Amino acid sequence: MQSKTVLGHLVHRIGVHQQENLATEALGFILANSLAASRRIHKICLPDRFFLSGDLRFETQRGGLEDCIPDMKCYDAQGRLRVTVENKFWAELTKNQPVTYLREFQDECPPLCCL
Repeated sequence: MQSKTVLGHLVHRIGVHQQENLATEALGFILANSLAASRRIHKICLPDRFFLSGDLRFETQRGGLEDCIPDMKCYDAQGRLRVTVENKFWAELTKNQPVTYLREFQDECPPLCCL
């Protein structure tokens, strides 16, 4: 089946691993540019008691401890890591997921990790 959009066409021409990265980048862009989408991710991923207020900053594909690279990290207004998102479509968990990811959180911030 041929796609009728440029993005749909490109997705089918790159490898599976790159499709996950493309999906991650798209999600990061949407969350960084849409307050409604950012609020919706709270509702989907976070229990009510962990609601994050203020400006949130989303980063994609940034390295962390032990050379692990979570798909997306969310930082609060104080610059503290609050949420780690690991998009899983086809791949299995690696040795860093989620244990190494959880060690990146500061002690005063409860870890919130969405896989």
